[in-house]
Amino acid sequence: MRKNLIKTATMIAAAFVTVSAALTVSDKIPVMGNVSDAETVQALNAGNSVATGVDVSKYQGNVNWAQVRNSGVSFAFVRVGSTTYGVDPYFAVNMAGATAAGLRTGVYIYSYATTPEQAAIEAGMVLNLIAPYQVSMPVVFDIESNAHKKMTPEQNAAVCNTFCSIIESAGYYPMVYSNTFFFTNKIGPIFYDKWVAQYGANCQIPDASIWQAMCNGSVPGIAGDVDIDYMIKDYSKIILANGFSDRGGYTYYYSNYRVVMNNFVKDGDFTYFMDPVGHKVVNTFYAVGDGMFYFDTNGHMLTGFQKLFGSTYYFGTDGRMAIGQVAVGDKNYLFMADGKMYTGWTSDGVHAYYYFPEDGHMAKGLQELSGKKYFFEDNGWMAIGYKEIGGLKYFFDADGTMHKGWLSDGVNMSYFAEDGHMLTGLNTIGKSTYYFDNNGHALKGVQAISGNNYYFDPVTAEQKTGIVADVAGLMYFDPATKIQVKGLATLPDGIRYFDEKTGVMKTGVQKINGIKYYFDPATGVLMCNAVVTGTDNKVYITGPDGSIIAQQ
Repeated sequence: MRKNLIKTATMIAAAFVTVSAALTVSDKIPVMGNVSDAETVQALNAGNSVATGVDVSKYQGNVNWAQVRNSGVSFAFVRVGSTTYGVDPYFAVNMAGATAAGLRTGVYIYSYATTPEQAAIEAGMVLNLIAPYQVSMPVVFDIESNAHKKMTPEQNAAVCNTFCSIIESAGYYPMVYSNTFFFTNKIGPIFYDKWVAQYGANCQIPDASIWQAMCNGSVPGIAGDVDIDYMIKDYSKIILANGFSDRGGYTYYYSNYRVVMNNFVKDGDFTYFMDPVGHKVVNTFYAVGDGMFYFDTNGHMLTGFQKLFGSTYYFGTDGRMAIGQVAVGDKNYLFMADGKMYTGWTSDGVHAYYYFPEDGHMAKGLQELSGKKYFFEDNGWMAIGYKEIGGLKYFFDADGTMHKGWLSDGVNMSYFAEDGHMLTGLNTIGKSTYYFDNNGHALKGVQAISGNNYYFDPVTAEQKTGIVADVAGLMYFDPATKIQVKGLATLPDGIRYFDEKTGVMKTGVQKINGIKYYFDPATGVLMCNAVVTGTDNKVYITGPDGSIIAQQ
């Protein structure tokens, strides 16, 4: 790359290639073959190459990049400059020109860094300068200065690895450039691809990815000498404009030739996530921000209901794993803190809920569970107490089960049928008849129903017939019709008289239709053909019909 780099090698290069401005690069340097595995590189000679390129700096002056491209050159490395001498004055124009001509373009910085800290500064400089441009080839650390010759292999490796790791973390593909002597003797273990300068018919570094074969090549569009490079490792299959690239057992995603890191990627119908080092996340739960996501074996972000590891999860349209109560369509579901769908009973400390084991949806409305009926509000709350459903009233006990049979609140009694609805009006329960008002309360005592009076026990609320003892007095309800009888009534043991208005049985002297009758004060029975002493100490004589015919 520098004019003073191994000048003595030019004689060997001349023996391998006839340098002539009249010939194109493709004429002078055979381009053939294809590396079957982009990760396995063995650079021996030009026969291993997949493409031919050049690297340029201010020393090449103005370049006609269209002519360069037409000559068969398919890639170029453009010098950024250095921290010592600043930006190469031709950097911007070369980047724009090479890219516009359709060449795959990389960059390199001539390094003077002797510490990892200085290497980091150089990396920052490069990233700042290349930001506006399309970089479709590696970003290269050129290590060959006199300062590096004085450093140990470990020190040189440290600056190389520092620079490259920073470049890599920005999504670019890093590479280290040097000559064969440096790679063999002056640079310790590095973790990145090598661009080797060795002028001649062969390259002696077997893992070289790019081989700089000469420094005095001739290419149409470039005045004077130019470095000629072989691409051994096919970067066109690795550094992509857009799409997935597999290498080293990992899958990366490129967007405008840069690896996407720590971000989602939409490709076709699927969404993926590339982790902080650019690896595609696969076959695992993965936290992004405050959300949890799942990516299958293909890296596809899952959405909707998913059965994973024996449990059901739900992922929204954005892929975020659901936690807590979530509405999906017209149904609600509950997911625990680890995202697993919850089924069965649960409580928030105030209200109980139920989630069906079959599909996990929250119960609403009237439901039969394990042979018992419950009612759940639209918000899922299990109902307790009275509840109107479909115009009928029901009652749900403290455990939520629908009540059946009698229910008393200490004052009123209600009855709930076998289907749970509260009875109103006249109803026969077992062998007894009861009357319930519109509130479902069993009424007691005398009750007017459809213009007639009926009687219900003041304790049990059962309907009673015959003579009953009410707080107002004795009354009579016809056993056949169950209706209260008023006026004269013939009973099996005699005739009695019940007040025309109140229905209360009358005794003693009673005037009926202008005629006086006498009724036994003890039994109420009409006294016929009798001589009786009344409660007023008067003596009454009655005729055959019980009417009073004389009194003393």
